This record gives sequence, structure tokens and C-alpha cells, in this order.
Amino acid sequence: MEKIALLLSLFVALSLVRLEAQSNNEGPIFWIGMPKAYFTAQNYGITLNAYAVRNRAYVGKLNNPKVQELLRRAKSDSNFMMVVVSDKWHLIMGNRKNFVQAVQDTHRLRLYFEYVKRIFQHLSPFPHGIVNFEPDPMGSFSKVIRSQYKGDPRLVSVPLDKVNMSEVKELNPPNNFAGFWQVIDYLRHKYAPQIMIAPTIKEWGTSGKPWKEPKNGWTPDDTQVKPMWQYYARYGVNWDGLAFNFNSKKLPDSTYRSIVRYFVAVADGMSRVYHKPMYKFIWKVKIYKFHYTQPPQQWPVNELQFIFRNIPFLASQGVRGVVIGYGNQLNRLYVPKDTLPPALVCWLKEYFLSKDFGCKLQGTIGLVHHQN
Repeated sequence: MEKIALLLSLFVALSLVRLEAQSNNEGPIFWIGMPKAYFTAQNYGITLNAYAVRNRAYVGKLNNPKVQELLRRAKSDSNFMMVVVSDKWHLIMGNRKNFVQAVQDTHRLRLYFEYVKRIFQHLSPFPHGIVNFEPDPMGSFSKVIRSQYKGDPRLVSVPLDKVNMSEVKELNPPNNFAGFWQVIDYLRHKYAPQIMIAPTIKEWGTSGKPWKEPKNGWTPDDTQVKPMWQYYARYGVNWDGLAFNFNSKKLPDSTYRSIVRYFVAVADGMSRVYHKPMYKFIWKVKIYKFHYTQPPQQWPVNELQFIFRNIPFLASQGVRGVVIGYGNQLNRLYVPKDTLPPALVCWLKEYFLSKDFGCKLQGTIGLVHHQN
């Protein structure tokens, strides 16, 4: 009888996952992107609905056949997203913790602006997409500015009037760190106005403890949430979204959900400022060697399982998609090229092919739509 009851409960749980995933068949589809693995996934019969990449808008030149395929896809499918993470601060500007000193170097400032300009120029043919900026540096900026500059980036001096770049002179921004990011916004509007931009928020760079949700839940007016969206507002940048991720740990789903709701509350506060919904997404879920070599039940970090079990929940919170992997994590870092972790392949097949493939740990079967 106990076995029968257990099987029945599993059947009911699986049915609920399917119903939740398929209950809303309108609105944009939750997307999944994987750096350096979009075309690898096709070898498994999986067509992803996002192209994710680090620092560059595409691989190769515009006349590259693969780039042309991406461009055709983007133009024909409004659900398809180009997702670019800008993560070159350390290479161009130096140590993120010494950013106040680094931004006094006008040569470095111009190099960084030119690099960002190229990203937007490369993205200009694509009808939609989003760029999130400098994940770990953004966390450091937040910590330093909130602790030493009253949470106001306008109090960090930056000699932008000394930068020898025509676009900077055209904008004539204020000589402060807010003005620095206003230049980024200006470059976006000049070269790819259809592309969204977002800062990246880190758990350790926030004004609260996202994993410790109050009894009444996270809200934009919470004292641990409000300082964050007020901080982003002081940049004077027309942010379109908010990118976030989790610290790599093994946590219960309830804790992951609390962290998600914290970030969503920050984004909701930003929406008050900009009078538009913020485009929220998970900018990175790490892939490790154990994802290739061990069964999911033995993984010491469980955020990947959380994502695939909880796509309906994420969509219900307004989270638009997730980037899985980073750098070379899905391309020859741990295993031969064009190889994906078996469990990840199973979950992707269940999601994109809407069929139960008997994954050892259940994911989400069928595409999940957001509510309008």
C-alpha cells in the first residue's frame, strides 16, 4: 500500500508540473540559452530559443552562415532572444574592487567605451536582445558606493570631459560614475536602440539577505530591498531589466524561491522609477565537471535541478529566461567539444520537445508561457 501511495503521489506531482507548465499558452515563452552550445544542442535534436554569449554579439562576422541563421531566427521568432553578458571590466579597467581609482584613467575609459560600442554595433542587425553588464564588478560597485558614497554613484568623480571620444563629447555627461553609465546608455541608443540593457545584481552585493524572506514576503518597500532599486535609479540610466544569479550552493527550493522573490522585488521597485516592467532573467547557472560525471542525485550544487523543476514558478514571477553555463563550461572545458551533460540533455528535451523522457530527476515537460 505504501508503494502504491508513493507512486500515486508521484503521478499527481508530475501531472501538476505538466498542468502548470501548459496552463498558460499565451504570452512569451521562458527561454533557455547556453554559451557556446546553441549549435551543440542541435546535435541532440534541441533547438534553443535564445543565443547566449559572453562579450560578443555573435560568433564570427555577419556573413558567417551561423550568424545568418541566428539573424533569420531572430527576425522570424519574437520569442528568440540574443543575450550578451559584458564581462571585460577586469581586462580593461582592472581590479573591480579598485574601480574608483581605475575610472580616473581616461585611456582605460575610452577602451571600455569602444568595447561596448562594438557590442552594440554587432547587435544592431538583430531586432531584439539584451546586454547585462559586469556581474561581479556590479556587485563591488554596489558595496563600495553604498558603504562609502551614501549609495550615490554621482558622488564618485570620473573625468569624462577628458575622454577623447566623439560620442562622449556628443553626450557631455556629468563627470561622475553615473555619467559613466549614461555613456553606455547613449552608445546603446545610438547604435542599437532596440537592444535592452540591464545591471547585474549579486546576492553578496545587495543591501539585504535575499535568502531570509520576511513573513510578509519581499516587497519593493522592504528596508532590505528599497536601497537597491533607489541605488540603480541614481545612475540616471534608462535600465530595461535586471539580471541576477545564485551563489553556487546546495539549497532547498524554498530558499531559492526566496532569493528569486527578493530580486523580483528590486526589479519591481525599478519599475516604479521607469514606469515600465523590468526584463528579469537569470544570467548564469554554473556548469561543473560533476554535471558530466555524476548522476543528479549526487551533485553537491543543486541550482540546475532547481531551475528545471521550477520553470513555471520562475515564469510566474516574471523571470524571462536563464543562461546555463559560462565561458567554456559547455565547450571543451571538462569534456570533448560538442558534448553536454546527460541530465541537462534530458531536461532540455523534455522542455523543448514536450515529452517525458524519463529523466532521473523530473524537470518541466513542455514550454512555459508567461502571463501577459
